Amino acid sequence: MVEQKINRFIRIYPIFAGLTSDLLFYIAIDTLFLTVVKGLSAAQIASLTSISTIVCIIVQFPLLRIIQKIGNTASVRLGALFLLVSSALITFGPNYYWIAIGQVFRDVAVIFTNVVFVSLENNLRVIGKRDDFIRVRTSGTTTYAVITMLIALIASPLFNLNHYLPMIGCMAACFCGFLLSLFMADYSEYNIIAQQDNSGKHKLQYSK
Repeated sequence: MVEQKINRFIRIYPIFAGLTSDLLFYIAIDTLFLTVVKGLSAAQIASLTSISTIVCIIVQFPLLRIIQKIGNTASVRLGALFLLVSSALITFGPNYYWIAIGQVFRDVAVIFTNVVFVSLENNLRVIGKRDDFIRVRTSGTTTYAVITMLIALIASPLFNLNHYLPMIGCMAACFCGFLLSLFMADYSEYNIIAQQDNSGKHKLQYSK
């Protein structure tokens, strides 16, 4: 039963990786969308990356602690959800500050979704196919490359037709990625690693 679920994981993985490696559609028209639709200046657009990067550096260790606490499976699903939230905030955010929050969600989502690589390796170990890790992971990268190539061809015509069409496509891709994340589980014993108390402090027990 577990082997069947892992084989399903492996089949879904390339599509999941292709849809969640970044905000599809948005990456093709991000500057155009932010200037024409949102009216941001070049300085504001440049600052979005700086702000999200600084925030991610600050919260990196707390996020790693959260990942250890909730496990690989929940982390991947949370990352996919954050991508969906990010796409919605960037699309419908009324001002610079909401878009900046959406950008932060995007970068935080990458940290969580990258845990899928660990889940992939763990699952392959469970069924004795650890040597297939590079092949399966490469298939995910290839899928992402093909999808982004196709999007690059149609993003500009969609934007000219309606400025919000590419972002609707972005949210749709994120929603599909979130649905697929529900099947991306880590079936190994390392999904959640038990945390040991290394404080060295022990409570004394007194007898009557």
